[in-house]
Amino acid sequence: MELKGRLERKGLVECCDHPIHRRARIVHLTAAGRKTIECAFARKTAMDRAASGLAAAERKRAVDLMRKFERTAQSRLQNLGKNRALSR
Repeated sequence: MELKGRLERKGLVECCDHPIHRRARIVHLTAAGRKTIECAFARKTAMDRAASGLAAAERKRAVDLMRKFERTAQSRLQNLGKNRALSR
């Protein structure tokens, strides 16, 4: 799926025709898109501060563990959704 299309459907960007170049499109952030980016940067800053006491190897291990946690949680949520759909 195309990134621009997904962002548009979520209301995070708007596209319009370029005033001079007919084949070009201009992509602008919406207010919701700006808020999403601001929240992401705020979370990253908070995570950087929280991880500042860790050595580089410890940070890498923490990131690896968080990614594993995320994959496991997503998989379990997907399975839960499938099980609910089957029980209907």
